[in-house]
Amino acid sequence: MCTTANAETFQDGQEILAHDAVWTLGVAIRDAAGGGTAAVNAGSTLNALVSAGPVAGISGPVELGSDGNPQNKAMALVRLEPDGHYVFRGVIRP
Repeated sequence: MCTTANAETFQDGQEILAHDAVWTLGVAIRDAAGGGTAAVNAGSTLNALVSAGPVAGISGPVELGSDGNPQNKAMALVRLEPDGHYVFRGVIRP
């Protein structure tokens, strides 16, 4: 978790989502390695991604379904203003 960031740094949440994506992939690669005894490749990593269950991310639990899409994930509802900035409107929960 980044403790030096301010609210402006994470205004659009892209940094948080990027962190969670890399973190989740790292967990899957570690799981696919089986404690260092198994070969890691795209197939074993994908299998670990969809079968491992939720991974604790900064944005909350990250869980992927068998199709690779997020499951049970709250999403930010934002509005794109004419001047190009986003306005947070709320959270949509599954």
